[in-house]
Amino acid sequence: MNIIEYIDQDYAGHGLQSQKLYLAVPKHGIASASSIPVVVYIHGGGWIGGNFAAGARGLATERADAAAFLEAGYAVAIINYRLSTEAKWTAQIHDCKAAIRFLRANAARYGIDPERIVAWGASAGAHLAQFMGLTNDDLRYEGPATAFPEANRASSRVNLVISAFGIADIARWALPGSRNLEVEGYKSMLLGDHYTEAQAKDASPIERIDALAPGSMVPMLLMHADNDDLVPCEQTHWLEQRLRDAGYGDRIETWYPHIGGHGDPAVWRSPAATSRFVSFCDRHLDATTESDLLRAISLGLGSAA
Repeated sequence: MNIIEYIDQDYAGHGLQSQKLYLAVPKHGIASASSIPVVVYIHGGGWIGGNFAAGARGLATERADAAAFLEAGYAVAIINYRLSTEAKWTAQIHDCKAAIRFLRANAARYGIDPERIVAWGASAGAHLAQFMGLTNDDLRYEGPATAFPEANRASSRVNLVISAFGIADIARWALPGSRNLEVEGYKSMLLGDHYTEAQAKDASPIERIDALAPGSMVPMLLMHADNDDLVPCEQTHWLEQRLRDAGYGDRIETWYPHIGGHGDPAVWRSPAATSRFVSFCDRHLDATTESDLLRAISLGLGSAA
C-alpha cells in the first residue's frame, strides 16, 4: 500500500510515549489538491494497556479494519493516551482531545482535512470515542494546555463517532460472579480506589447526553455483539435508547451481530464490518461537506460554481 507514515508524533510536547500518535496517509492524499479525511483510532485494553511502543511502524496496514480505511482514501491515526497505571480519569479524555487538536493544527502539514475527523474506538477506546462525540466544545474536558500554542487554540471537535463494543455506563458495568473482580479492577484503576457512584457516572458517556448543546450531536455508529462476555451488549443498547429518548434517533446507526464476542477479529475486522465502517463515514462526511458549502454560500463566503 502506497502510504506515508508519521512515527511517534508527540501531540502534547511532553516527550511521553503515552502521548504520541502514529499517522498513515495515502500518498495520493498528499499530492491531491484537496486534503483527505482522517479516522482516529482509540484503542481498548481496559484503560490499562494497548499503547504502541516507540518506533512502531505498520500499525494501520497490519490491521484489516484500518487498512480498509486507507484503501478507501482515508488517513488513519492511532493514538496512545495515558493509561490508568500512569494517570487517573480524566487524563485519558484530555489526551484524546489533545491529539485531535494537534492533528487539526497540523492538518496542512499532513495533508488531512481539519473539518473531517472521525473518532473510532473499541471497548475502552469506544468509551473514549463516545465521550469525544458527546462533549464537543465542552471546555471541562479539554485538559491543561500542551506545549503547542497553535494546537491549544485549535478545536477538539470530531465529526463522527464509530463505537465498537464500548462501555457507555461505567456505573452499571458489572458481570456475574468472580468475573466481576476483573471489571472492578478496571474501574478502580481508572477512577481510583473507593470510587463513588457519582464518579463512575461522571466518567460515563451516557451521562453526557442531557448536557448536549442544541445541534451538537454528531452521527454515531454504535455496534456490539450479542455474545460479548466482557462488556455486555446492554451497554450499547442503553446508550442507543437514551439517545433516542433525547430525540437523536436520526443521528445514530446500529449493528448488533449475534456473534463477535469482545473484539473477535473474524467479525470486527471482516469485510462485513469494514465496509460498514467506511460506508458510514462516506455518507456522513459527504453530507457534512455539502452542508458546510451551503452554509458558506448563505454567508456569502463562496459560490455554487
